[in-house]
Amino acid sequence: MGKQDADFHLGLAQATHNTIQTHIMSTSTIFSGNLWQRFLKDRSKVKKLLDHHQRIFNAIKNHAPDKAREKTLEHLSYVESEVKASTDHKE
Repeated sequence: MGKQDADFHLGLAQATHNTIQTHIMSTSTIFSGNLWQRFLKDRSKVKKLLDHHQRIFNAIKNHAPDKAREKTLEHLSYVESEVKASTDHKE
C-alpha cells in the first residue's frame, strides 16, 4: 500500500501541475516512516484511505473540481487527525 499511496499522491500533484507539491511528494519520506507503517497495519484505516482516494479520483474523472476539493479536504483532515492521535499516544 505504501508505494501505491505515494504514487497516487504524486500523480495528483503532477496532474495539477503543482511543481512544489510534486517536489515534496517525490522527495518525502512520510510514506516510509514508522508512523505510516503502523497506520497501514490497521485494515479499517487502510480501507478508509482507499475510499477517500476513490472519491477524489471519481470527482476528478467526472470533472467536478468542487467535489474533488471537498473530498481532498476530508482526506487531509482525516489523515491529520490520525497522525495527531498516533503522536499523542506516544507522549
